[in-house]
Amino acid sequence: MEDNGAAVTARFRGRADLAVILGSGLSAMESLAEPVDSCLYGDFNDLQAPTVSGHPGRIFLLEDRVLVFAGRSHLYEDGKPEAAAGPVRLAAALGCGRLLLTQAAGSLRAGLRPGSWMLAGDIVSLPFSRSRLALPGRSEAGNTPLISGKFRGLVKRASLRAGIELEDGTLFWTPGPNYETAAEAIAAQRLGADAATMSPLPELVESARIGLEAACLSWITNHTANVSRSETGHEKVVRMGKRGAGTLLMIVQAVSREMRGG
Repeated sequence: MEDNGAAVTARFRGRADLAVILGSGLSAMESLAEPVDSCLYGDFNDLQAPTVSGHPGRIFLLEDRVLVFAGRSHLYEDGKPEAAAGPVRLAAALGCGRLLLTQAAGSLRAGLRPGSWMLAGDIVSLPFSRSRLALPGRSEAGNTPLISGKFRGLVKRASLRAGIELEDGTLFWTPGPNYETAAEAIAAQRLGADAATMSPLPELVESARIGLEAACLSWITNHTANVSRSETGHEKVVRMGKRGAGTLLMIVQAVSREMRGG
């Protein structure tokens, strides 16, 4: 496996400048794109394959120097932040300097509707939950911003040029796997958040620690219980996620062009 992992690493190294991690259901983007190469998470040493539906655990390369991770491991799967952050370290090792994190998210307010894209400016988490992200023998990123303002601005400009308007907002992160109750969603909203997710914080922390510029793009799949007054299930989120794959491909292609000055 070590020889195979080294061979696959060599095959992908230096072929992309932008890495993208796909959230629940958004991996349907692969069927709409035209990958020039692909492999499985298991082809790389020390990269853990996801176990949750809607996260197939494939990696593919687009011709415009984009490396795409189709799926992620969540912190709630095994409680190991180093596993959740594995794609970030691999993206850096393969030569990517920028990282676009995408995730399904539930809207905390009525005006932010399912079927919208939200570009996060910041992320809120509770101290007791964020403490679970400590990596053995490593410090966090200190006061380094988790989201790159420069890269975030580039994503917004590129999306507008592609005819896709992104909502501005703040994400609320919980480790999962349970969805927020109505009371928890109200509390998150009062803390200043606009949408809730279980996904990108471990990746953002690792990106800041190792020096990748990261931006965070949320596909709004549902309203949280404080707005909808009903329960949300993962399979519903995955189905809705697939609906965002087409516009996400347009955004990714536009971001790549913007990075190359196109």
